[in-house]
Amino acid sequence: MEKPRFISHAELKHVLRRAGYSQQQIEDLLRELPDPVDTERDRGELFKHGITVGSLMNRMSGSP
Repeated sequence: MEKPRFISHAELKHVLRRAGYSQQQIEDLLRELPDPVDTERDRGELFKHGITVGSLMNRMSGSP
């Protein structure tokens, strides 16, 4: 079984900015997530905001 992937709010904010999400979208999401974010545990909350690994890769032209 794969270990959970943890990402800090600061790191997630950086990735989302690079992917073109607005400051408001980022702030709204981070208010709802614990720090650090566990990408497995918090997958549903991320998905609710339209954020998946695939969507990030598409927005960043294939390189998250």
